[in-house]
Amino acid sequence: GYDALNRKISHSLTTDATKLIAGTNLPLLVGTTLQSWQYDGLSRLTGCFDNNDPANPDDDWTVTCRYDSLSRLIEENQNGTLVGDSFTADDRTALHYPPTAGADGIPGTADDGGNIVQFALDDCDQVTGVSDQHSQS
Repeated sequence: GYDALNRKISHSLTTDATKLIAGTNLPLLVGTTLQSWQYDGLSRLTGCFDNNDPANPDDDWTVTCRYDSLSRLIEENQNGTLVGDSFTADDRTALHYPPTAGADGIPGTADDGGNIVQFALDDCDQVTGVSDQHSQS
């Protein structure tokens, strides 16, 4: 559905048990059946939810976003994990994901060093490329 400002706030998919993947007894649609979005008064995305596999409540995904006074994304929380941002002037140039949980189960204690997604921008501040560089500590 959409809100009064025509922003998408929810999307539902319904499986049809009669439609199967050819040669199997598996339904044609598997996975996400519900997605939802939330916005603030400036129409900035502040939250979203995806139920992924509705039969598995442990794989749901929730993202919340916070912005500074210039409407730059300053915090993205993905299922309890904060994702950092890098800026050059007013342009977001990278997302910094923390290392995954180590053997002790504590987030950020693995030796993988996290992950950095970098954005290349043209002179008009349009994204011209995205690179996913797994950093090693």
